Amino acid sequence: MSRKEKQKNDLKKILRKKHARLLTYITSFLFIIFLAFLWNEDIEDNKDLSIIGKGDNVIVQVHDPG
Repeated sequence: MSRKEKQKNDLKKILRKKHARLLTYITSFLFIIFLAFLWNEDIEDNKDLSIIGKGDNVIVQVHDPG
């Protein structure tokens, strides 16, 4: 194997590692955004008081400190 071929193979390995690292960062970032979206949806569902009583008139006392 000549020196140029070895340098070329080393460059390919370095680029492959860079691309793998970049793909990992992008995937992690998108996963965090997805989890934040799910968490936000869960909070909004907890604030929805229309599910209490299933359509019947009910008296609800709500304690909202915020």
